[in-house]
Amino acid sequence: MIELGWVTNDKLERFTHTADSVGAVGDDARHGRERTQPPPRPLSLSAARDLIDRLLRSWLTWKSREAGQGN
Repeated sequence: MIELGWVTNDKLERFTHTADSVGAVGDDARHGRERTQPPPRPLSLSAARDLIDRLLRSWLTWKSREAGQGN
């Protein structure tokens, strides 16, 4: 994803750190115990949704092109 230019390493790390952080998202965090400090700039839910949407669209476009080359 990073090598293909779909997302930056910083944005992906912010997404993961926010999703894992009880301090950032409370009970919706992926982990129940905080092993690190909450992210200093947590990704908002709307920004996280936008990121996932953009990654999914990029992947689907990539897969459809890949499938088209096999014909």
